[in-house]
Amino acid sequence: MTDAPDPGLTDLIAAHQAADRWTDFEYPSIFSGEPCVATTTKMVNCSCGESMPAETHAAHVALVVAQHTNGRMAELRDVKAERNELKAIVVRVRAVTEDLVQNIADDEKTLRSPNVSVGEAQELPAVINVQKIYLKDLRAALEGEQQ
Repeated sequence: MTDAPDPGLTDLIAAHQAADRWTDFEYPSIFSGEPCVATTTKMVNCSCGESMPAETHAAHVALVVAQHTNGRMAELRDVKAERNELKAIVVRVRAVTEDLVQNIADDEKTLRSPNVSVGEAQELPAVINVQKIYLKDLRAALEGEQQ
């Protein structure tokens, strides 16, 4: 983790500042029989456009921050999973590359052997050539994945 602030979170908090404040007065119904005394609530307009009781504004901002943080954590988990998948692919390509190098060496050794058959002597150069082309392509793909 880094100590640098998340710019998205900084902007998000800035977009949820308490702006206008006022007192909301609620009076009982004239038919209730209760004394006509107003109930007051300190209200605030959040810069996001919502109005709410002033004491709930901090909880509103905390909820927005929590939702943003949970979303970022989910994104990071997805990126990490994708990176792990790519690493697994690179490991498999390296294994195939090593097998191919070994196959080429074995085929070249067989080709130089005095016991090589006529059919192998005719087929192996083409097989070795195809394997070398495939190896070159695999190495190029592997280098591209690492960049």
